[in-house]
Amino acid sequence: MGDTAGQIETLVPDKLYALGATVENDGLISWVAPGLAGQVPLNSFLLTEGTAGLMIDTSLPVIGDELVRQAASFELEQVALVFTRVVEFDSVGNAELLEQVLPIDVVYSHFLPSQWMYFRATPDPPPRRWHEPRPLLDREEISLGGERRVTVIDAKLKLLATAWLYDHETQALFTSDAFSHALAPEPGRRVLTQPQDETTLQDVTMHLRTKFDWLEDADTEPLRRFLDDVFSTFDVQSIAPTFGCVLAGGPLVQRHLSLVDEALRDLGRSGATAGAGR
Repeated sequence: MGDTAGQIETLVPDKLYALGATVENDGLISWVAPGLAGQVPLNSFLLTEGTAGLMIDTSLPVIGDELVRQAASFELEQVALVFTRVVEFDSVGNAELLEQVLPIDVVYSHFLPSQWMYFRATPDPPPRRWHEPRPLLDREEISLGGERRVTVIDAKLKLLATAWLYDHETQALFTSDAFSHALAPEPGRRVLTQPQDETTLQDVTMHLRTKFDWLEDADTEPLRRFLDDVFSTFDVQSIAPTFGCVLAGGPLVQRHLSLVDEALRDLGRSGATAGAGR
């Protein structure tokens, strides 16, 4: 990965922030389709309710210093941390650094966090903070102060165990490594709005083939039903992936949902055709 550029993006004032940076695509990023240039957004998300916070993923070590500086600018008294996936660096990569600047007291994960968070330690590591470990359960609601609710969704469009989350207050859907196809239009830009959107069906299909290569031979109809269920159940006004641009605004969300659905439909047909010819 090349140079980084980042800042805090305020998605909903006093409620939702995208922390992170963009990195230059050097052709070696495994989830970016071959031949593409440009900037790749790396995101962590911080939900705030008064002095309480919920942080979703901690991104890759390459932006660790920037992420720590951004997180340290918030004055919070307690923070819950969510790892949306099993042990993958874009989910757990900077947790060990962030606990030095955030009062993390609860960790939601698919694994025992104390066994996997700590790989950044120097020869003289700082003391570890105790965290209450909690599992990620489908349709469980995480409380973030008062009546604010965040619903856990057992994702089906994934590689390994993955959770999506939906924040009822901001109507944001956090999709982990899915819906991660939109590259940044310029360095530092990690939020995409409808006037800037030039995403094509080919872009989405290439990305799905690269990131989720098992789709080539899959029956994609269950995935399409899963997406229909999620977006019918929840009023999604923004899609927030761990990498890739945040898709901001209801019309843009609907357009990209349609693109992903169409790409899955076409991949399913090609897989069925290939299977029939064997």
